[in-house]
Amino acid sequence: MRQYLVILLLSLCSLAAYSSPPLSVSPAKAAVASVSQSHRVAQSVQPSQFAVELVTTMRRYIGERETSVNSSTNIDRWAKLAGVPLRSYWCATFTYGTAEETEQTTGIENPLPRTGSVSRMLAYSASYGSGLSVIKVPKYGSPELITGDIGCMKSGRRYGDSDIGSLWNGHQYTVQYQRSDSEVRSIEGNTNTGGSRNGDKVAERWRHPRDAVAYIRIPERG
Repeated sequence: MRQYLVILLLSLCSLAAYSSPPLSVSPAKAAVASVSQSHRVAQSVQPSQFAVELVTTMRRYIGERETSVNSSTNIDRWAKLAGVPLRSYWCATFTYGTAEETEQTTGIENPLPRTGSVSRMLAYSASYGSGLSVIKVPKYGSPELITGDIGCMKSGRRYGDSDIGSLWNGHQYTVQYQRSDSEVRSIEGNTNTGGSRNGDKVAERWRHPRDAVAYIRIPERG
């Protein structure tokens, strides 16, 4: 009799599992899955909706190329949005310009400061009341990064925490996902296949997290 009860309970459990409705997946989480593929490291912190939507916006411009030095219809538009002179280096204006586009399409406020400077964007993000977080790169090991984290690299070589808040020339990219060896799949403007900070297109690259001074994270606004 006890065997029959066990079999009956197992059958009922299987039926319930089979008949349960599928869980709905938000468009933002679906976007994370599409860019991370099967390589993303399990994340203990989830990206904000704006961060995910920002990466989705950026991906629409993969392959965008200059038609003259530091210029194209879209590059010039991003420069105007960021308030910088035309034909300026445009890695950070790409970040800010696509963030403005993301606000326009989603209605979620763009929290990034209006600038075309990597170091100014980082300095603002580290200031009190910015609403942004700064992820420092540890002396040993690599930070856990999530979709939408913005890497800020200093020209020449990686420096340290003392550079957060000072002004310098650099390059910027945005994380799509991080794989198990800690490298991240980036999307970035003003780059090329060699990773130049003054390239000619929007491209995807592999970056090591320790090459950056720090990362800007866009938290979920509550």
